[in-house]
Amino acid sequence: MFQRSFSTKGEGRGLGTYSIKLYTERYLKGTVSFSSAEGEGTVFRVRYPWVLEAPEHRA
Repeated sequence: MFQRSFSTKGEGRGLGTYSIKLYTERYLKGTVSFSSAEGEGTVFRVRYPWVLEAPEHRA
């Protein structure tokens, strides 16, 4: 699901969930997960830390 180029459609590039997971984990220090049940659908969870560390400002 979170692999680059993964797609269930015949068209598209398969970068959607991959990009969200990569950006969330690498830059926002959060997590992305999902659970799926046949006939019920899929739930995605995106979690971010309460406080992000502010980058140091250099003068």
